[in-house]
Amino acid sequence: MSTIDFSIIIPTINSNPNFTRNLVQLVKILKSYKAEIIIVNDNIDNPCVLPTLDKFKNITTTHNPFKGAASARNHGAKIASSEILIFIDDDIFINQTGFNDYLQKSISALKNNCIIQPNWTYPRYLLNKCEKSNFGKFLIKYGYTSLAGYINDKIFKKSELFENSGLASYFLIINKDLFTKINGYNEKIPFAGAEDNVLTDELKKVNVKFYIDTTYTLFHDEINKINLNNWLKGLYNRGLTKKVAHQLGYKNMYLKYPLLKKVILSMLNLFKIALVNFVKAIDKSSKLEFISHSAIKALIALNIYKGYTSIK
Repeated sequence: MSTIDFSIIIPTINSNPNFTRNLVQLVKILKSYKAEIIIVNDNIDNPCVLPTLDKFKNITTTHNPFKGAASARNHGAKIASSEILIFIDDDIFINQTGFNDYLQKSISALKNNCIIQPNWTYPRYLLNKCEKSNFGKFLIKYGYTSLAGYINDKIFKKSELFENSGLASYFLIINKDLFTKINGYNEKIPFAGAEDNVLTDELKKVNVKFYIDTTYTLFHDEINKINLNNWLKGLYNRGLTKKVAHQLGYKNMYLKYPLLKKVILSMLNLFKIALVNFVKAIDKSSKLEFISHSAIKALIALNIYKGYTSIK
């Protein structure tokens, strides 16, 4: 039997400038636990250099033998020592306050075929950055800076546990046996995007239920995503992975594009570069915030469409 209580798996392409800070914070919190950290580097051209981690020895860095977030997480799970797997994104900063209570609650819930995930929000410094630009204000206004915004504020219940329709991998605790039973993440999903939806569907087949614990909150330090180009690339990948998932038989990943909508989006694509440059040019003008937000909405639709239709 393993002497490790849980194995933490962190996939990374080593591009988040705050990954080292997030890792140091995680190690600080883990000092009182029997845990291991497995960092799976998904970018062979950008090796992961570990900082000095204050005598924390139980840490491994390995390269993903394939490519993509799904295969990186699966690779980490295969070499994990513990029966309890914890997948964490490299842009997650762990809040120490309430961590132990949440951890014990979540691990205990696994016995009842339940997965409990924590709340998350952007850290204050990142929200401050967002408030200084029209694009950042768009992210705040339309709920991209918190889990409450993604789920829908109207159904998001504060300071309690409530059932959710699925999961996301920003901080996911799961039994290794269950993870293996459903064959882990589907490695045919090429990028981060729809792999969580597919994992959700597979877990639902074995009657797993999903919950959000809003009494414990993490900080999602998505500093790379407050860059317009990076954000649009993520939307493109989301569309692409939805198409791949649909082709694999996940019917709920289907996106319907009537002829008129296809024509409009195809015409809009002719002006994509100009539209992106326009949004950037007026990014600091509060008087043009409404126009900027309307243009960003058009770019959202366009990039998801381009990703979804990039594969036949």
